[in-house]
Amino acid sequence: MTPDSSPIAASLNRYFLLNFPAEAARQIESFAAADVLPSLLEQDAAVLVPVWSKLVPLVAATLTRQLPADMARQLLADIPPGDAVRILFQLPAGPRTALLETLGPATRQELEQLMSYPEDSAGRLMDTRIPTYRGSMTVQEALDSLRRAKMKTARSLYLVDEEGRIIERVLLQELALADPASRLQELARPVRATVQATASREEVLETFSRYVLLDLPVVDIDGVLLGV
Repeated sequence: MTPDSSPIAASLNRYFLLNFPAEAARQIESFAAADVLPSLLEQDAAVLVPVWSKLVPLVAATLTRQLPADMARQLLADIPPGDAVRILFQLPAGPRTALLETLGPATRQELEQLMSYPEDSAGRLMDTRIPTYRGSMTVQEALDSLRRAKMKTARSLYLVDEEGRIIERVLLQELALADPASRLQELARPVRATVQATASREEVLETFSRYVLLDLPVVDIDGVLLGV
């Protein structure tokens, strides 16, 4: 990828960014921000989302500050929250606050909450964009919800009570094979382990190892599911 604004270069850049985000990130990092920025500005923000999550935070922060406000806002809103927080922490307080103020209330609140957790804590590391489900939902309803949420990495669905407390889980592989009319509570299994948002990275890794987990729910002191 070279800093070239021709239509052909823009087309190649789009393909490269969408299909090889990690490789694209490494190339972007090899250029000065001023040189690579014109090529990036030719792309839609949606094209840059996969790449922004692969950039080292300092490079991502430097580029984000130079993007048009709408583009920067969309990127911060669409990349995983943990990645957005790591980028924001690379910025001085003034620009960081200015970027946060461009975001919608829900996204801003989510990022500010994550930024309040200690570095390397479960709260900082978790993915908060995890849909929750009721045991009374049908398999078909859950599958439709998953498709709308575009969840790509979930291995379990988490069932919660009326207060949002985690109570059980459903394995995604079992969900896919179940009768669409079945209720989630019929497929539910116990939740093997949880950690609180303030748990350290070491505690998280120890819990993963002890219970041989693929994902680990993060809860508050009342057992309310915050993320995974």
